[in-house]
Amino acid sequence: MAGLKVGVQTAARQKDLVKKSLAKLGKKAQYSQMQATNDLVLALKTNKIDAIALSGGVGQAYANSVSGLKYVYADYPKGVQDE
Repeated sequence: MAGLKVGVQTAARQKDLVKKSLAKLGKKAQYSQMQATNDLVLALKTNKIDAIALSGGVGQAYANSVSGLKYVYADYPKGVQDE
């Protein structure tokens, strides 16, 4: 997700996981925080953000029900993944 504007839900742990993962690679990401997942999906569909960091089950459910979305599993680096 390096170089992408990533949407995260406010107070969700995914922001910290993505931030720590990219920091281990010496990279940074831009974030857009929103209260609701539906708002994140709308921002993605209207090209205001490039990706959304969600928990696996939620991400898969949205990808299966919203046309044009694709779910990609994030493999976090050792140490970050244990969180």
